[in-house]
Amino acid sequence: MNEYAEVYPNQYPLEFESGIPNPARFPPAPDELIAFIRQFHRGLSRVTIKLWQGRKRYSQLNAINVGAKHDELPSASVDQIVRAIMAVAQDYYEGIDQPCKFMAQAQVFTKPTGDPTRKAAHFELGAGGEDLTYAEQIQAPEAMDDMLFGHIRQCHSEILDQAKIISEIGREAIQNAGQVFAVKQEALEAQAAANAVILDSRRAEAQESARDKKWERGFKMLEKAINTGIAQAVVQKHTGLVLPMPTGAVAALPGAAPGAITAPTTPTPAWAAAATTTPAAARPAPVAVARPVELADTEDDLDDDYQTKGRKLFLSITAEQWPELFDSLTKGQVKLLRSLKDAPDDATVLTVAAEFRAGLKDTAMAKLAHVLTVEQIASVIELGSAAEADEDEDEDED
Repeated sequence: MNEYAEVYPNQYPLEFESGIPNPARFPPAPDELIAFIRQFHRGLSRVTIKLWQGRKRYSQLNAINVGAKHDELPSASVDQIVRAIMAVAQDYYEGIDQPCKFMAQAQVFTKPTGDPTRKAAHFELGAGGEDLTYAEQIQAPEAMDDMLFGHIRQCHSEILDQAKIISEIGREAIQNAGQVFAVKQEALEAQAAANAVILDSRRAEAQESARDKKWERGFKMLEKAINTGIAQAVVQKHTGLVLPMPTGAVAALPGAAPGAITAPTTPTPAWAAAATTTPAAARPAPVAVARPVELADTEDDLDDDYQTKGRKLFLSITAEQWPELFDSLTKGQVKLLRSLKDAPDDATVLTVAAEFRAGLKDTAMAKLAHVLTVEQIASVIELGSAAEADEDEDEDED
């Protein structure tokens, strides 16, 4: 039996467009739905109850004609209108027995003229479980889309923030890797520089070894020239000095003047011929000088002690000769020559001369023939011969 007909037997204040609903029970209406009807009670003309079907799609279940005009209260009260709305929704819910979402759309005359304004409220039935029919007010179901979109935008923003953090980490990692590569490159360059230094050192050692071998060969040639009298003949021709022959040397040729040394008839080596070749205008006339020499300055030179001779040899080396001596001699040999300047006694000079001669290598004397003057070569030979003679005397005494 219709409950509304019993309450209003003579005058029914509401009219349903699609039949009068007849639910088995009436669930309590949400407070928000009651407040919604109370807010738009004055001027309420019609209320449509619709079922939400997803997204923004709704299907109409029924409509209630209230019949009020602008600024006019309807005959039905707020409770009656709310009860009628819940009756339509509950009648449908009992038919399908699953939670449903509804929209109550009110048409209200808010202005004296024109069409009514549409206002809507949303509520749900069945959310409390099977044994308890429960109604609650909810936002418009399509508002869920906005909420989801908002959530997606928030997640997207957080993802972008995380991407920025990851990008910064990657940038730092790349920068650190670049620094590691730079350090590694510097280490490789340092290693290459060290290898280059080692190669240069080995090359210098090889060159030094080659120079030593040439020096030794030159010294042997010089000693041969001394022992055969060639070097003495060269010195005598240009300076007039008569140098003593070393021990075991070949004697002068027969027919020579007493005390004089003449060149042998054997072919002169190329380096000796070069040393003896001078322009015709500058070549002095050959003089056979007997021992002792008659010239006063030569006698002074012969009377000088070995300390003085060593110092004179050092002082006679010019500034232009020193660079060539650096190229032709070792550092130790150059140091020995320099020590002749301040040698304290004759013994020191002879020791230096012995060490200097012992350190000479192959073709060093051939080079010295192009660097030193004839007088300087003669001084070297004299000091070397004196040092050798001094060593022989020491051996005889022993």
